[in-house]
Amino acid sequence: EGRPGAGLRALGARPGHPVLLLPGLMGTQLRVWDSPKSGWIDQLLWMDVGKVRMPAALKGNRGSAVTEEETAKTIRRREQFARHIMLAHDGLSDPPGVVVRPVRGIDGVAQVVDGLVSVEDSGFRRIVDGLREVGYTPENLAAVGYDWRLSCKHLEERDGTLSEIR
Repeated sequence: EGRPGAGLRALGARPGHPVLLLPGLMGTQLRVWDSPKSGWIDQLLWMDVGKVRMPAALKGNRGSAVTEEETAKTIRRREQFARHIMLAHDGLSDPPGVVVRPVRGIDGVAQVVDGLVSVEDSGFRRIVDGLREVGYTPENLAAVGYDWRLSCKHLEERDGTLSEIR
């Protein structure tokens, strides 16, 4: 029940054909490569719930009132998130000073939401773990993470994503 891949392996299951995981829209982690805010560099952007959540008191979960400082901090954090997640006005490039790229490989699709749900329930984590338990390795198990903010044409032009699938 808890580890179906291990159970299948015990029954004699072995890797067959190679497996390529291709996540759906918003199914790939995005990481900040460059930013005017040094604390954001090399940080997970999509989806780090901490960058967009509101203080518990704003949701009515705390007896004490939210301070003006907490509210201002939340607003600044959300503004920074928006500045990093949005593309430039042309809809294709990064905004000035910001570079955001998809996390490549299995790690970019295995866990998409950080801090909202358990690791086991996000992305392809259960599938990846099950396939590894059966015996899949990086030789026959891969994932194509992509920057879901771009069209296929622009994904290829900027990152060579479609060529990576070949």
